[in-house]
Amino acid sequence: MTQQEQNSTAYIYRYRKLSKHDLFLLLEHIFTQQACFAYVSNYRELRPIQAFASVAELEWEGELGLAFEQGQIFNRTAEVRWKLNGQHYDVLLLTEEDSLGDGLFVRKSLGQYRYHPKKEIKQLLTPEQPDQKQKRLIVREYYADNLAVIWSRYIGLEEGGE
Repeated sequence: MTQQEQNSTAYIYRYRKLSKHDLFLLLEHIFTQQACFAYVSNYRELRPIQAFASVAELEWEGELGLAFEQGQIFNRTAEVRWKLNGQHYDVLLLTEEDSLGDGLFVRKSLGQYRYHPKKEIKQLLTPEQPDQKQKRLIVREYYADNLAVIWSRYIGLEEGGE
């Protein structure tokens, strides 16, 4: 492993008991005017991964006005995962930037990990309709000092693939 690869550090933070408003503020702060991908779900529906020009386009309710209880939003900067727990959201932030999201809300570090900056895994996704192009989900792995993979983080989506 080269020196650069050894120094590629990833950070994982947890935010607890965020309101829907606070979650939206956090997403706006992290993904300020950045294109991103997201998917959301509740017990009745799971939306496919979609591209968004900004966080403001993200839908918070599905069919019958049911709130989406969990979701993920990601790009090359970060991935944020959230899940409704009672009246509040439990949120994870996975990023390679240690100060991203800092100072907005109280957060707990879940540790520092390593990642290989040039290694990306591309998972082939099954199209929803037979006439749609295949897409690949781009994934980055975070691993411990013993090289065991601890977390996988989504970083993008691209068309094509076999």
